[in-house]
This record gives sequence, structure tokens and C-alpha cells, in this order.
Amino acid sequence: VCPRWVMPTEDRVETWVIESVVQNLDRAASNGVAVALLLSPHGWPEWTYKKWPHLKDCSSNGFFKYCVYDANARAIIERTLRTVIPLVRGNPALHSICLSNEPECGVFGRCPMVVREWPKYLSRRFGTVEAMNAALGTSLAAFVDAPVPAEHPKTQATPLTDEFIRFNRQAFADFHRWMAGIVRELAPEIPVHAKIMIDSSFGDTV
Repeated sequence: VCPRWVMPTEDRVETWVIESVVQNLDRAASNGVAVALLLSPHGWPEWTYKKWPHLKDCSSNGFFKYCVYDANARAIIERTLRTVIPLVRGNPALHSICLSNEPECGVFGRCPMVVREWPKYLSRRFGTVEAMNAALGTSLAAFVDAPVPAEHPKTQATPLTDEFIRFNRQAFADFHRWMAGIVRELAPEIPVHAKIMIDSSFGDTV
């Protein structure tokens, strides 16, 4: 169930796909099968790019083709969740909600949120520029001077890049935490999870 199907246009909300999901959940229940429902936030409506062209500025080299931190994008996701969850909650076959399937968020330099939040993260993490320079082997005059690493596979392996990987993963986890919070508000009894991609989560990529 993705935003592209639920909100095919700005002024229309569709429920046919959710009704189809409910039918399949009913069929699963009659056969004693549990279902983990994938929300598919990567299935994005094209009309949003015309209204908010900047959403593509930080599209991922993975599944996500929009800025997951943008308030307009989050409004689309929230409306999708608030449409889907009440219609599937309570079905005996619904085992859990999968927030995303093997998500990646790996293009950064054009993203205003990343450029804004990266120095703030460093400030919280190290307290002073001197402490950061000592820990990471940098010689920066201010936190805002810390560059945003190039996207994989052009990423240079440095302590600063490793620190950025931590920042990016935490920010992307916070995005999933935000989605989970909406699901739990609407249906606190339903478990939520995400299916990670191993090479992005444990490899040397960002």
C-alpha cells in the first residue's frame, strides 16, 4: 500500500487498493495465514514533483525518490497512514506493519535538511570544534565547515565520513520512528518493523 495508489492526485484519496488488501487479509485469515503488510513509502505520486520540485533534489540512489525529511512529503505519508491503518486494523490475519522494504537514503549534498542538520549533529556529538578535530583528525574552523561526503561509490573512507554515516543512519531511523509513532497512535496493538538492506546497513556505504 503506497502513497502513489492512495493519493494519485492532490485532491483525491483512493481506498480501492486498501479494500483489495482487506479482501486478501480475510482470505489469509480463513486459511490460517498471518500477513505482514508493507506500507511501501517509496511508491511515490508523481504529481508531488510538479508541486514541490525540490523533493527530487535529495532523491536516493535506492528506492526513495524524494526528501523523506520535507514537511510536504511527510504530510503525504501521514495522510496515507491515516487512511490505511484504520481500514486494516483489527483484521485477524494482520500480523504486523512493515514500514519500509530495504530502504536506502544515500544522496545528500543537495538536501537542505542534511546540509542544515549535519553541523548540528556534530555540535551535539563533540561539543566543541577542537574536540571534533582531535577525534576525527580534521582541521576545521567551525562545525558548518564539515563537508557532506560524496554519495557511494565515490565516498572517501575517513573518520569524518564514518561520523556522517552515523548521522545519516540515525536521521533515517528517526524518519521510521516518526512513521511508527503514527501507526502506534492509530493502532497501538499492531507491531511495526522495517526490512533492512544488509549491504547498506553493515557495509562501507552511507
